[in-house]
Amino acid sequence: MRLMKSAALGMCVAALAAVPAIAAPEAGDENVTVRVAGEDLRVPPAVADKLNSPEGWGEMSLEELEAAGVKPGMSEPGSGEFAPIRAEVEVTTGAVADQEQDHIRMDSMSGRNKNVRITLKGRKLKVDQWKSIGYHPLTGRMCTFAAYWRNGRIIGTSRTLCGDDIFQSWAVNMPMRFPDQTKLCNTWANIAGKPCGTVHD
Repeated sequence: MRLMKSAALGMCVAALAAVPAIAAPEAGDENVTVRVAGEDLRVPPAVADKLNSPEGWGEMSLEELEAAGVKPGMSEPGSGEFAPIRAEVEVTTGAVADQEQDHIRMDSMSGRNKNVRITLKGRKLKVDQWKSIGYHPLTGRMCTFAAYWRNGRIIGTSRTLCGDDIFQSWAVNMPMRFPDQTKLCNTWANIAGKPCGTVHD
């Protein structure tokens, strides 16, 4: 894999949100279409903006996301290079999450945007591991779930996880090959941030 920044890495980090997968409003309808896990959802423009914003996910509760049609355990249909993403989750401590960053191989990438981290391990167009960590900066118990994005669309979500520290999610159906220049991102419900990595040949 070659990157724009470094030939040694297989992927590069982009802290900005992916290009939104939003269609224009239909005539007579104020809502816009957002594609989530293979489904076209009609949502108000303000909700679509939040779904595609790193800050927006931190502002949306589980109930608001569900009302928009984004729920835990979603998976886009498909096979081969467009196989569905299935994810597992767990609550962990800050010490465990921080230690993991010391073991990232040179053909991988890890990046953070606000309170969300993405880690992609692999070589060239093959991703062996896709993992995300959501940091809960406030005290007290909360519930959340991770969303997996490919080129501006949510392709899968994890199940709901409740805890009061740090949340981890990883795609369980790896390895997976992606087309060159595929942008992979993660978000978490109730947690601000949308880090991304781009797969390069």
